[in-house]
Amino acid sequence: MKKMATSLLAIAMCLSQTMPLMAQENTEASKGQYVENIPDMNEWDFDDFIDESNYFQEESDKLFENITFHSTEPKAYSEISAKYERVFRLYNLRTSEHFYTRDENERKALIRGGWIDEKVSWYSLKADDPLAEPVYRLYNPNAQDHHYTREENEKNVLIQLGWVLEGIGWYAQKGTEGKPIYRAYNPNATAAGAHHFSRSDNEYNALANMGWKQEGLSFYVPKVNMIVNEYGQDIWYDETGTPSYGEAYYDGDWYYFDSTTKRKIKNAFVKVPNSEQARYYGDQGKALYGSQKIGNKSFIFDHTSGYLIYNSSDSVFGDQAASNVIAKIDKSGTMRMYDKAGNPVRGDVRVNNVVYTTDNHGVVIRTQVYNVPHYFQTDPRWGNVWFGDTTFRHIGCVPTVLAMAYEGINNRPYSPLDIAYALKSVGKINGTFGNGIPIGTKGDGVMWAAEHYGIQARGDYLDQMEITKVLKSGGFVSFTLNARSQLNPDTRFYHEILLYGYENGNVQVHDPLYVNNNRTIDLDTIMRCNAEFEPAKINLTWGYLRDDIHVEIEW
Repeated sequence: MKKMATSLLAIAMCLSQTMPLMAQENTEASKGQYVENIPDMNEWDFDDFIDESNYFQEESDKLFENITFHSTEPKAYSEISAKYERVFRLYNLRTSEHFYTRDENERKALIRGGWIDEKVSWYSLKADDPLAEPVYRLYNPNAQDHHYTREENEKNVLIQLGWVLEGIGWYAQKGTEGKPIYRAYNPNATAAGAHHFSRSDNEYNALANMGWKQEGLSFYVPKVNMIVNEYGQDIWYDETGTPSYGEAYYDGDWYYFDSTTKRKIKNAFVKVPNSEQARYYGDQGKALYGSQKIGNKSFIFDHTSGYLIYNSSDSVFGDQAASNVIAKIDKSGTMRMYDKAGNPVRGDVRVNNVVYTTDNHGVVIRTQVYNVPHYFQTDPRWGNVWFGDTTFRHIGCVPTVLAMAYEGINNRPYSPLDIAYALKSVGKINGTFGNGIPIGTKGDGVMWAAEHYGIQARGDYLDQMEITKVLKSGGFVSFTLNARSQLNPDTRFYHEILLYGYENGNVQVHDPLYVNNNRTIDLDTIMRCNAEFEPAKINLTWGYLRDDIHVEIEW
């Protein structure tokens, strides 16, 4: 095996035009990472954005082959009736505060400022509704904390203590017929985030287990777009606040309610109305995600939407592939699969989120990797976090690529920001100008991160054949694009992308910055864009191998 990367030269980072230019006399920095114009996600055209969960698309009739669907009447959907307003919940990573607002402009401004959008938390009545009850919003300028209460006495006491009344946050519902919202208090909070409001019993109880004090019922909100257990039966209240049927997305899970019985559908496939998509609802009535065994068949569902993306009805090994199949890649790059008796395996072989398709001789002709996340370095959850003199959105392509690769291998979430902090803790990422160190992630930091997170890695100038072997095996490749290349519009500096999957020379690209690169691209084109340096100066290509299936590779 070739020597692993040890260079201190930074790789693939981007500085916006609002940042100061690097000193031209610093020859290493002039090779570094500077993007003249970072794309604004709000201006991107996603019309051609590929469905990365299944980029070598299957025909829908094959996807639904041999599946029986539960029959239920489709229901017209509107997001909300004119009787209600949405109340959004946002989260600040720095202060740990949850913030609630029904103001769309305020919500968008906070998201641009780095707050995490947690979508609609509950619904507000209109001010002229006879059941409307105001919930006041107050602000503590010392602790930079917000509080919400329907109690006039509590509001007045807080104002006397120096809190600023910011008006009415939303309108709760009088009486006890609505959905209760609970309040919890963190006795260890020293500033913002001391109180939390939740409609979820599970969240409320989980906070108590973490040391929060349960303060009981805070107010009621109208039953709109939520599931409520009444007399032992779950009932779906739709966007009009009426017991109804159809799709329901509630507290992070998809459900489906039958149009006739109004009960949750369980242990059945249901086609999503007005689309060529389907979900499977398990024994709890929740949509399934990831790799699943249903009966004697194997399926893969998208890890976010729950959509069916792979049907292994004709698979010869399915879930038993790892223990029954021997996989080998020879020096020429040909990958073959055998059973324990040495006979070639024909058809599909699925191992977790990887599907290998073989011909009649057991030669792998396609490797598909499903449920690979797509993260962007400009994401407001981490894009505006500062590293030295600049922010993650300018120097975050490498940690973002690593997060996508690690999650694709281990099928559990990795935060690009957490990876960046880990790199920073050992001096492997630099965001400070004028210190003689190029901006970005150091070359040896990529290999350090793989070892730190327990990922099999191979680096040091992987050539096209070596890259092909990694991709055919079901692994991932972190690849550095040269400046002034077909896939990197920057005229001076490098950029990092993720490669995975393989079919007839084509691979899938996940680019953490340039949306137009997110598609299937032939490997020859990608290789013509690779960054080039003197030997032993920097390692530019890293391969990540899987542990869940043993592939014997002749390098």
